[in-house]
Amino acid sequence: MTREPHGEDHDLFVSLHRVKEGPPRYAYAIAKTTYAIGDDSLERVAPRTLQKDPYHPECQPRIPQGSDYWWQKRRTDVVVEGSAWARGGTAVERSEVVARIGDHTKRVAVFGRRFIEYTSGGRAYIGPPEPFESIPLDDAHAYGGMDPRVPIRKPHDLHSTLAIVADHPGMYPRNPMGCGYLVLTERVDGFELPNLEDPDDLLTDERLFAKELENWHRQPLPWTLGWQHAMSFTRLASLGADARFPASDATELEEVKRGFLPADYLARARSDEVFQDAFYQEASLGMTFDPLPEGTPITVSGVHPSRLNLSFELPKPPRIEITIEGAAEQVPPLLTGVVVEPDELRVSFIYCGRTKGLPRVFIPGIHPTIPLSARLDEGDPLHYTPPPTIDLPPFHR
Repeated sequence: MTREPHGEDHDLFVSLHRVKEGPPRYAYAIAKTTYAIGDDSLERVAPRTLQKDPYHPECQPRIPQGSDYWWQKRRTDVVVEGSAWARGGTAVERSEVVARIGDHTKRVAVFGRRFIEYTSGGRAYIGPPEPFESIPLDDAHAYGGMDPRVPIRKPHDLHSTLAIVADHPGMYPRNPMGCGYLVLTERVDGFELPNLEDPDDLLTDERLFAKELENWHRQPLPWTLGWQHAMSFTRLASLGADARFPASDATELEEVKRGFLPADYLARARSDEVFQDAFYQEASLGMTFDPLPEGTPITVSGVHPSRLNLSFELPKPPRIEITIEGAAEQVPPLLTGVVVEPDELRVSFIYCGRTKGLPRVFIPGIHPTIPLSARLDEGDPLHYTPPPTIDLPPFHR
């Protein structure tokens, strides 16, 4: 899947709207620009290529984490692909990362490695954190994971075995990739606890064990600045998939209380296409926004060993032009992603633009040529390459 950026200062992709049934309804283009983060300013640099095309046959997994190609997005994801750093290279036991996007603030408490420990009387408690210099801000270091001790039915064939692997009853619905989630209260030595937490809703000794599978929603939210896994509860809920053990009252869900999900999410998933498209918003909880305008200030602190703050304002969006059969249409650029890479002092912006429609029916795989192209600002056009045509059987009377 290695490829070069389309232009010297941007990458670009153009295609037709993809549907399971029927012909495409519009064309779209995805553009990516990259900047170096200076002292409260940005400087355009050589672009990073668009990442993780889920429609490419070599893409693994098939639903990748952190794809730039989701044309279904309707809002802006802000993601930090980096780590929490102790300033000056001096290891600390705890720190805090803060992200400010406009007037919104998200704080993440960061701890060194911790384990469940036990008193002489057998009471479980959270052990002291070890000193650290850096810890990734991803879902693997947030609360979640699986309690493998939860009993399961013995699989009797390959299908049931795969079903258990994908949906083990001891898996934490909100974050299957994390650590710290336990259901059963039996002693478990050497069990590692999360490094990343919501400072306003910390894990406590009393919440170390859910005790009942139905109590999963009373445990802490996974709190990161990275990407959400495709199997996370909030993303699957937008498609109408509830947890294995649903909350008896949706208003008890912390996601509903904080506005990350509506209380009627299952009904919305059955009837609301806009809500269904929320599955493709991959940012961590609280880091997806209504389209952010030019000039929105963003500051992230605690993510670089020597820079206290990384600060910048959203730049002017590029001009995206899509041409079909010689007719050019300037399409509104929707900012779908802001990806901050603190270690590289770099930030990339992903934009998506859609046409209002198509002048006639185009069917990739049937039409050998489709006159479609796109360009960014005054750059060279990128021409669409349709997939190979399908060999159709000869027509018989």
